[in-house]
Amino acid sequence: MKKTAEFIKNALWLSASALLLRSLSVGFNSYIAERIGSEGMGLFSMIMGIYAFALTLASAGISLSSTRMVAEELGLSRRAHALGALSAVLRYALLCGGLATAALLLLAPPLSRYVLGDVRTLPALSVLALGLLPVSVTAALNGYFTAVRRVYKNAAAAILEQSVRMTATVLLLLRLLPCGVHFACLALALGGTLSEILSLLFSLVLFLFDRRRHFRGVRKSTEGMLLRTLKIALPIAISSYVRSGLSTVQHLLVPSALMRGGLTRGEALAAVGVLHGMVLPVLLFPTAVVGSFAGLLVPEVAECHARDDRAGARRIAVRALSAGLIFSIGTAGLMALLSGDLSTLLYSSSTAGYYLLLLAPAIPVMYLDSIVDALLKGLGHQVYSMGVNIADAAISILLLLLFLPRYGISGYVAVIYITEIFNFALSLFRLCTALRPALSPALTLFFPLGAALFSFGTAARIFTAEGTLFSLLPKAGYYLGLYLLLLCILEPVVRVRGKKERPRRKVADRP
Repeated sequence: MKKTAEFIKNALWLSASALLLRSLSVGFNSYIAERIGSEGMGLFSMIMGIYAFALTLASAGISLSSTRMVAEELGLSRRAHALGALSAVLRYALLCGGLATAALLLLAPPLSRYVLGDVRTLPALSVLALGLLPVSVTAALNGYFTAVRRVYKNAAAAILEQSVRMTATVLLLLRLLPCGVHFACLALALGGTLSEILSLLFSLVLFLFDRRRHFRGVRKSTEGMLLRTLKIALPIAISSYVRSGLSTVQHLLVPSALMRGGLTRGEALAAVGVLHGMVLPVLLFPTAVVGSFAGLLVPEVAECHARDDRAGARRIAVRALSAGLIFSIGTAGLMALLSGDLSTLLYSSSTAGYYLLLLAPAIPVMYLDSIVDALLKGLGHQVYSMGVNIADAAISILLLLLFLPRYGISGYVAVIYITEIFNFALSLFRLCTALRPALSPALTLFFPLGAALFSFGTAARIFTAEGTLFSLLPKAGYYLGLYLLLLCILEPVVRVRGKKERPRRKVADRP
């Protein structure tokens, strides 16, 4: 009971902070989009495609290695080995972060000229390179705080980072935006790098206080830890590099494929800016809750795995998937209902609302995939997950080359659906093979789906899309209230019916 209470407390901490950060981020993106326009958002999105690959080189596998190794050692009551595990992961993080920083600094000139096709992006790429080492070390410390169940320290560091990023970027934009779009991209890069450096310093201070309080007098034991770190991190890192490289290629292909379909470069960048800079941040906003929840599953499942407690891991999986389905189905209905209001309120764009409505039904697959991936990582199946992700990215590239020149940005939406379903189906199959979680379709799928559809239809008839905060809040409140009420009414009925049917199935199974 104490462990469950601690899990809930940590989940609430992370969810509250993540929701706050996502709210600030969506509002900030709205401000940035208004200041630099769709073309500027598209150009910065291209820069971030390169940076995302460098970020993967710097940090892939580090946070998971830290979380798994520290959690496993603490689960076996070996505190000295837990500190040794963190020490090994930190050394690995310094190596990866340093190499990634040097690589991006050296390759920034040819990347800006030949890959991005715009030498004006060179300053932004060079500045972003300086933030890679701080990100790498911070990932190791974040993994440690997750493993020891003191995630509020991660939350505090993330809030500080976002606050610095927003403040610095706004101040820099005031000075640099009049000089052109590429200077606006430089302002965004400078704000991001400064925030990463300050976040690292803050996390280091928190760790030093944490060690003094909870590990006083404990001398770290590093025997064999570096090898264990490499066994966990390297397979993840290598597969992440391949997947991130493919994702970067995919990201860079979109504008050129759209141009082959007849769009100008400016129109193609604007289309990418709408989807990546406006629609996806809103669509993925609720993953603040799902991501926080999923991240906390890794140490819980890792401890069960270390103790060979398969039944405990199965119980965690069933509860996580059931809660994830109820949350994601309800969120999909809410996003579809508010798509027009949100796009008008945030971006004054009906186009963004159209694509938000198109992608809303994909939300359950997207959100549940992150939960399934977290469960697989806790069980040690992270290499399989990355293999699926690599296949996902490769298929995306092929489909983009086929669909975008002919169908435009609507073809991109179709590719998102196909690859998300492909990824989730393979991951869920592996989880079911490993744990065989017993899920009730009526309880976890059909009744939340029915409740969401009824709530959506009722709210859509009563309320109109006006695009103001005062019209959006009552509509959202009505939908959520009705959805939760229906869940409360239907859930006990479905449970009782399931209990009555279960004995008959057992009798029928007897020889």
